[in-house]
Amino acid sequence: MSHVNPDGDGLGSSLALKTILSHLGLTATIVVDQGDLSRYEFLSCRSNTLVFTQDQIYQTLIILDCNNESRLGNRNVLISKAKQVLIIDHHEYEDGIIPNVFNYISTSEVCVGTILYSVFKDDIHGFDLQSRKYVADCLYTSIINDTNNFTNINTNQDVLNIASELCQLGLNPAAIYTAFFSDHDPWKLKLIGEVIATMELLCQNRILIIHSTLDMIERNFQPIEALDNMTKWVQGLRGVDVILYLKETGTEVFKVSLRSPTIDVNCFASAYGGGGHKTAAGMTMRGALSQIRQHLIIELERILGC
Repeated sequence: MSHVNPDGDGLGSSLALKTILSHLGLTATIVVDQGDLSRYEFLSCRSNTLVFTQDQIYQTLIILDCNNESRLGNRNVLISKAKQVLIIDHHEYEDGIIPNVFNYISTSEVCVGTILYSVFKDDIHGFDLQSRKYVADCLYTSIINDTNNFTNINTNQDVLNIASELCQLGLNPAAIYTAFFSDHDPWKLKLIGEVIATMELLCQNRILIIHSTLDMIERNFQPIEALDNMTKWVQGLRGVDVILYLKETGTEVFKVSLRSPTIDVNCFASAYGGGGHKTAAGMTMRGALSQIRQHLIIELERILGC
């Protein structure tokens, strides 16, 4: 399993690992929360996942793309029930890291998908054609999610080489890109435009802030997951040092996403119980939008010396 509201890395790598383990003679189940995963149906997500219930017990638990127990939501009870717990991740260690488990955490990796490919490469190349292509599709989804289609600063020679090798397994990059990034409901695009319209620039244009509310999501007929990659629409703007996105996920509950090419946003988010990477991190905060916004602006202006 991966974190709540899994992204392309968390879910893509989970689907790939399930298939890999199946070919190695092991039975695996992907346990997900109640979130809307219809975006990933191009990877046959529904038939390969099981929604969490309190009565579930697994002897071995593998947690992908997450090392913080709080990010598992209600599924964290599965940890105490399991005899063995393994974490495979590429994020910095966060507050609330899961204790007494075997950790494979490599912060130099672009995503969990590249970790899995490096470990199971020889096995994958020995699969039948259909299985090879499916695993390649899942791993490529993981990669383009965390590199923002090879435009993020973490894109390097290693990940490009892996992408090339996935093509040898039958991957069609354009088809996966279209299914993952471009297959928009028109109302989703309208919602994205509404969020972009909230943009404010502060600190001599060095801080960019956008936000979304539950009301905005509801009136555009979208699930809350529709805005999971919202920051990509405002990244790379000239002179912007920090992007701050406040996404309301419950009444006065906000998921805060931070992106920066210049400051360590993982360190910033860790102070609020969150984490991630130096250039991309997040946390959850509670309170009124105006209060959270003002508090974070003051702290970011202090760091930037505005």
